[in-house]
Amino acid sequence: MNRKLIAVLAAAMVMMTACDSSGHVDTEKSENQGTNTMMGTITSANRSEESKITDEMLNFDKKTDTTTSIDEGNEIIINLNDVKVGEDVVITEGGSYILSGKMSNGQVRVEVDKSENVQLILDDVEITNEKGAAIYIISANKTIITALDGTENWISDGYGDVVGDIDMENEVSNAAIYSKDDLIINGAGMLTVNATINNGINSRDDLTISIAAMVIHAVDDAIVGRDSVMLKEVDMTINAGDDGIKSSREEEEKGYIVIESGRYNIQSQGKGMNAETSIVILGGEITIDAVDDGIHSNGTIDIMGGNITITTGDDGIHADDMIIINGGDIKILDSYEGIESAMIYIHGGNIDIVASDDGINAAGAGGQGGFRRMPNMAVTDTDVQYKLVITGGIIKVNAEGDGIDANGYIYMSGGEVYIDGPTNNREAAIDYDISFEMSGGLLVGAGSSSMAQAPSTTSTQASIAMTYSEIQSTGTEVVVLDEAGNNIISYAPDKVFQSIVFSTPDMIKGEEYTVVTNGDITVSFETADSVTWVNESGVTTGGGMGGPGGQRPEGMRNFSEDMKRPEGMEMPAEGMRQPKE
Repeated sequence: MNRKLIAVLAAAMVMMTACDSSGHVDTEKSENQGTNTMMGTITSANRSEESKITDEMLNFDKKTDTTTSIDEGNEIIINLNDVKVGEDVVITEGGSYILSGKMSNGQVRVEVDKSENVQLILDDVEITNEKGAAIYIISANKTIITALDGTENWISDGYGDVVGDIDMENEVSNAAIYSKDDLIINGAGMLTVNATINNGINSRDDLTISIAAMVIHAVDDAIVGRDSVMLKEVDMTINAGDDGIKSSREEEEKGYIVIESGRYNIQSQGKGMNAETSIVILGGEITIDAVDDGIHSNGTIDIMGGNITITTGDDGIHADDMIIINGGDIKILDSYEGIESAMIYIHGGNIDIVASDDGINAAGAGGQGGFRRMPNMAVTDTDVQYKLVITGGIIKVNAEGDGIDANGYIYMSGGEVYIDGPTNNREAAIDYDISFEMSGGLLVGAGSSSMAQAPSTTSTQASIAMTYSEIQSTGTEVVVLDEAGNNIISYAPDKVFQSIVFSTPDMIKGEEYTVVTNGDITVSFETADSVTWVNESGVTTGGGMGGPGGQRPEGMRNFSEDMKRPEGMEMPAEGMRQPKE
């Protein structure tokens, strides 16, 4: 027997019975569109050692299963054109419901037993409710909203002129589509959500979206899944007054965002993505233009693949605890700081960063990478957790602050790093507080000279740090030749510079090298240590004020003990660093 739909009016009840077999929906299409199994590329065997990715985060099959308690062949058809303006449609029994037509200033409400599932199949619908959510799911085990192939569907909670009459504390006003339980949105059609009151789509539990096309305009957050947000094979456009995609639950193994595949264009006045515990990006094409952080987590971020382009007024990618990058193509076109976290692991990928402050910063949540500690000053116990580890990938940094900066350690054993660093003398291409252990890979760091650092003297791979007496112009090519005249490394910085650091596996202690600048021999010398500082005259002592690994290059003026410093320019107390201006 077909189930019934109850349409609740203000003071009356209208019964809508199920259609005959002519209204049957191809349930294979409607129930499972866009929910194919995950690619299976990420397993416990190939996750990085540091990764916090759980099996639950990767279980798209479980989250998108729509077969339980959905009756094939018993779909109920509802023509919304038959519902009067201001009336609601209330679904009180589990099952599949096909919605078509237009509904003005009313609400589709789901209120079934917590053990039952409901599927809302959208067939060219337009639903608006000026007083709150257009689709409101009060109770269900889970609800599936499916957009049929070839259809265009519009959901709106008003037109922006009734906000003064809305009770913003009422959860029904929280989103154009609001669910208290698990919500799945899928299908081969298109869904547009227009939220003029608050959020676009909000689920208090898990939210999974795998739909062909989705557009969301929201005055606040566009997508919120408090327990989790999982996205797959979506062509999504977001314009948000605050965060684009958000998961906010603080409990362990909740509050995460997973993107498996799809195309995402996010414009937000807040953060592009914002998760309480974790963000996992497995693939997809993601473009973010955000006023705040592009991708932000209060816990961890794992990037395994995808093409990611970020423009932001704050950090490009920020996690309070840890960022792990194993692959992908990441372009941070504009940012305050490019990548920031207490611990940063880069094992692969192509990363291109433009930053007005630090390019990559291993520091605390407050972003204190910009302070400068004098060499060998005391380091507090809390600093030792800060580290940048590079084992692979190709990294290019163009930064006005420090190129790569760690308030603790830097470890590099592979990959390639190219830094066009700062032109002011309060910053450096390379900055660290404790040590920089260089054991492999290729490193180039060009920038100003007074704060310049090179890898630590305890490194197993040799480095050369060249300091010029005059600033070199943009595009000046610097070549390092071995004693046979072979070019072992060369670089032409995109900005003016006075210091440049090279390290490559081809550099060997005890051998002779020549630095050639714009075709002219600048200096020839022999490397005696793991780090060799040179200027136009030959080997010198060197190193900036950022930490171990060398002192101030010869020829630079130091204050003597009897010289009086101007007021306000006293040396910082031990363990402190001078703040930036």
